[in-house]
Amino acid sequence: MGLGDAKLMLLAGAWFGVQGAVFTLFAASVQGTLAALIMVLIRGKLEEPAAVRAERKALQEAAAAGDEQAKQVLEQDPLGEEPNEGLRKSPIPFGPFLVLACLEYLFWGDAIRPFKGWGGLF
Repeated sequence: MGLGDAKLMLLAGAWFGVQGAVFTLFAASVQGTLAALIMVLIRGKLEEPAAVRAERKALQEAAAAGDEQAKQVLEQDPLGEEPNEGLRKSPIPFGPFLVLACLEYLFWGDAIRPFKGWGGLF
């Protein structure tokens, strides 16, 4: 999870409370895992988007030409490194799955929430 994902979780907790934040994290994790497994079954591997590869290549060329800002970006950004091989090492964006889980809780939260009491805890 990156900082943007943490902000989305904070937003889910502010809107839906503790139970909504827990549901969002759990549902997003399950849906992200299923999506990754389906992609591996269909394609045989998880591939990095072409736009990310092109941006990394442009940054590497700029850094080789002496651009200090490009060097800093390559050092600090995790996408500056070449992707690792293997299912467990391939980065996939988590934010879209968090947003999907938030929307699921927003529209179907009453059906999802089994505990409506518990002294205001949930």
